[in-house]
Amino acid sequence: WKEYELNKDIPSEAFSTLCAIAEVCEHQRQSFWTIQDIYQKAKQQVSKNTNEHERAKQERVVFVRLKKLMLKHKMQILVDELLEEAKERGKNIKYLTIIFK
Repeated sequence: WKEYELNKDIPSEAFSTLCAIAEVCEHQRQSFWTIQDIYQKAKQQVSKNTNEHERAKQERVVFVRLKKLMLKHKMQILVDELLEEAKERGKNIKYLTIIFK
């Protein structure tokens, strides 16, 4: 978390750090809600990124990781909400999941 505090004002760095923290938490088998909250923070950092190409890539990554996490924990209602949010933003997560496997 110290690295995140140092980089929280640099959206692309904060995003990468948060994703790395979420991965560590997954390996440590921390709770779904803890990991989901970290990915939500990463998603907030994406919206702050001014580089459109980087923002689009990061957005795809965070949506796919959230979907995988939700499916792993059988949170189908949350998956449906995430898919709807992605659809509103013009993202096709079903297609993206195939790409990121």
